[in-house]
Amino acid sequence: MAGGDLLARLKAHIASEGALLPAQEEAVFSDAALTLVGAGAGTGKTHTLSWRFIRALLREDVRPRDILTLTFTDKAANEMRERIGELFTKLRTVLDPGGNELASVAAELQEAQISTIHAFALNIIREEALFLPSGLGARPVSPPEAELFTARAEKALDTLDFGWFTRNLPQGTSSGDFLDTAAGEYLADAVTEYSPEAAVSFALSLADLLESRGESPRELLQRADDPHYFDAVKNRIRDICLPLCREVAGDWERVFAQLPSALPGKSAFNERLDALRKEWPEDALPPEEPDGLLAFATRLFDGILGNLRGATTSQSGKLAQEALGCSFAEHRERFGTLWTGLRFLSQEPPEFDVRLRSVLLRTSAMVWETYREFRRRRGLLSYDDMIRLAADIAASENSARSVRSFREILVDEYQDTNPLQDRLIDSVAAEGCRRFLVGDPKQSIYRFRHADPTLFGERIASPSEETRYIPLQTSFRTRPALLKEINGLFGGIWRNGIASTLPTPYEELLFPENPEMRELREETSLPPLLPVFRRQRENEPVAETRKRVALALGEKLLELHGQPVWNKKNKQMLPAEWRDMTILVPSRSSFAALEETLHPLFGIPVAFAEINRISVLCEIVAMREHLVPDVSLGTHFLNELVETEMLYLAMFPHQGNNTLHEELFESPSNRLVELVPDANRWTDAVKLVDARDLAGEDRAVFLDADAFKQKVICYFQPLRP
Repeated sequence: MAGGDLLARLKAHIASEGALLPAQEEAVFSDAALTLVGAGAGTGKTHTLSWRFIRALLREDVRPRDILTLTFTDKAANEMRERIGELFTKLRTVLDPGGNELASVAAELQEAQISTIHAFALNIIREEALFLPSGLGARPVSPPEAELFTARAEKALDTLDFGWFTRNLPQGTSSGDFLDTAAGEYLADAVTEYSPEAAVSFALSLADLLESRGESPRELLQRADDPHYFDAVKNRIRDICLPLCREVAGDWERVFAQLPSALPGKSAFNERLDALRKEWPEDALPPEEPDGLLAFATRLFDGILGNLRGATTSQSGKLAQEALGCSFAEHRERFGTLWTGLRFLSQEPPEFDVRLRSVLLRTSAMVWETYREFRRRRGLLSYDDMIRLAADIAASENSARSVRSFREILVDEYQDTNPLQDRLIDSVAAEGCRRFLVGDPKQSIYRFRHADPTLFGERIASPSEETRYIPLQTSFRTRPALLKEINGLFGGIWRNGIASTLPTPYEELLFPENPEMRELREETSLPPLLPVFRRQRENEPVAETRKRVALALGEKLLELHGQPVWNKKNKQMLPAEWRDMTILVPSRSSFAALEETLHPLFGIPVAFAEINRISVLCEIVAMREHLVPDVSLGTHFLNELVETEMLYLAMFPHQGNNTLHEELFESPSNRLVELVPDANRWTDAVKLVDARDLAGEDRAVFLDADAFKQKVICYFQPLRP
């Protein structure tokens, strides 16, 4: 909407209230076509996104429906929607005191798209139901169905049943399109060597990775015989080796500087060491050029570290090890990755490896294409299918399709985007669209799902007149001492680990420039970091190790309870309560040990996410009061469905032979307020029923499901005495 005066009022309000830090304000009012915001933990990311949304509303001819806001969890989407609504309500009287200029915006605010990227993709697909494998009846592939395909593919490879693949590939496609006679013969040896299970597992893992990048089985097939593939591999290995080469050269610059001009002794090792020093004198280290770095490291390994005979008895060897601060063997082990990489770079791939690569990629392309067809014939969707289909629909030039495009796109947690999702975002951008991408590579937690933080890094590293990068570094969440620990840890990881894949320097998190607040936040005797380690004992079951860890954790939590910690609401140090503590675990398999330990043994009240206990999620798709049901296909519970292998069902009560006894759910009392005391206002819309209220004291609820046939029965059965 037109908003010259409104924009001026917004800026004046921000200035008078100090609502935004300078970097946040710069991001909110950026007019670049692409604004990238590096938002570290606690730097006010959601706050900045909410203000940016308000700024977008004031753009010329922009309505709420023209703004797309994407997050990666349903909880984050709900929080964003709530924060934006509250901020708009608060600012409306400031920006529009007469009540006329923003009236239409207020009426249309609910039309703004704020959702997870998977829910957004599903909405696009629903609007174009013909693109779904079986219209609106399509559903996510279940774990048993995926296991069925895997078992059949393994059997077909084990018996070299290429006919099975031909029958299950798309019409007009055969196994011969992927494997010629020579490749088929070589496949038999490969399957014997690695097993059919390993071959199928490799194929599906590779397919999962490439699918997330927006690639196809045909593209993989073309890559199988690429004569230049080894060059790309070498370049990647070279990029990994170069920082290590530079570090090694720096170590040996120090060694050569401390060695006497005439090496003591006349051993063969002395001769090798002296020859290396003459070839690479102190002033030539470290070499400036990459080729020089690689050459020195290769020469060092070939001449010294690869053959340590005589090094321990040589006086020169002892002097060199003193300068290094460790033994030659320890130095060689420390840079083991480098020596492996240099050996790889020094040779061409054996013919066996070339042939093996070709047949594995051809087989993987065939398995991948077959799995796609398996899903298509059964009306199944993977979560990548949702994104891919939505992007294809949105990018189509078919005038009969009317996917909405957006003039403002805001993306949260962009570091967890993969190339396929990025393609969907690009495909719905209208001409003149301004994109506002917020992320932090340090917080990329979905690499196991093929999130690609390099997308963010590459955009930052490729500036243009249309691109603007603004880092938010002031962290309000964390005390200064802990920020120092975080910066030290991540700074080292950045330099020595992921810097080669993220071409941006590490950006430290900074405490606000407020000496009084700094002093207040450090008024505690608690250390910023308190490591508690328990190693797994020899032959000890993992469950026992976890229990010992839980015991140690319980003891430490008891010590911490009541210690002074910062209370954000009261802005002062207060005794730590149990609700101030959070336990993060690497996987849900750790929950059992914590449940058995923390409360039973220590009396520590623990609340676990209840969704983790759920085995089946069923959506009832029934029209009520002429409202069309909005079946989610599980997109609201994407993390749980993927990570816990929860069974998802969508039930259509009035279709086919489906039956739902709704009266059973009407008589039991609503337990919602018992669990959530503040949920009184939702009792007319949400009913929570305890299964024991349905079944009675002597019966239990059972569910039998055949995921392949999509047949489910839920029933009561008497409990055994």
